[in-house]
Amino acid sequence: MSPADVGLLLVYGAVVAYFVSRYLRHRVAASLGVALLPAGWIALALGLQTSVLDQVKWAGVGAGIVLLVLVLQADRGDKT
Repeated sequence: MSPADVGLLLVYGAVVAYFVSRYLRHRVAASLGVALLPAGWIALALGLQTSVLDQVKWAGVGAGIVLLVLVLQADRGDKT
């Protein structure tokens, strides 16, 4: 594993840890979506096989869609 991969794992691991802890404190579901966004980069750094990488990418697409829906619903709630 190269130093760049280690750095990537540390930075994105910290992002994931922060947003998971934020979810556990505040129970805001959007925090889980943000925590899952760097999953593709983490998979790349770990050197996962292509089939696993595709699954992680599709999970990221799903998490992004869920995050977008949650943000749109939160914005709609603030306007009323």
